[in-house]
This record gives sequence, C-alpha cells and structure tokens, in this order.
Amino acid sequence: MNVFTTTPATIHIRRGRLLGLIVGVAALAAAITWAVSALAFDTGGGSHQTRIKPTASTVSSISSRDQHIVKGINSLAQVQQDAAVKQFVQGIAAIAKAQQEAAVSAK
Repeated sequence: MNVFTTTPATIHIRRGRLLGLIVGVAALAAAITWAVSALAFDTGGGSHQTRIKPTASTVSSISSRDQHIVKGINSLAQVQQDAAVKQFVQGIAAIAKAQQEAAVSAK
C-alpha cells in the first residue's frame, strides 16, 4: 500500500485576515525601525543622557599619548562630541557595507 502525501499548491485565506496580517507586519516593522533609528541617531536632547568626565586617577593611569586624546575630546562641546560619534558610526557602517559588497562579489 502506497500513500502519497503532498502539500497543497495554494493556501486560502480570507481577505480580511490577509489585510490584518499585512497591517500587523507593517506596524511591527515600523516600530522596530523607529526603535533602531532612535537608538542609533540619538540627538542627546533628552535628559536621560549622562555625560561622563574622567577623574584625575583614571587619566593618570593611561599613557601620555592617550591622556592627550582624552583631554582633546573633553575640550569639545557636546554638539561636537555628538557629531564625532555620528561620523565614527557612519564610518563603521561604511566599512561593514564595503565588506558585505566584497563578500558578495567574491561568491
């Protein structure tokens, strides 16, 4: 006795359920996109951001070259620090994109 089981070629779903599913997925995608962009491009306007200043003991424990870098960063205004961080993140993203393109072209 041979029994053949096959999957159906089509799936039937009511129009209302399909539209509800599409709207639900779109809303979920929008919420995730908003959350990621809010974290990635935080302008620092909220009161939740804390500015950390290095203490004398932490600065003295690093090399003189690194002390120069820390003092330089602390001399920047908050807006300049935010811009530098944003530029750094964009540079990292560009590197990641270039690596992705290289991986795709190597296939």
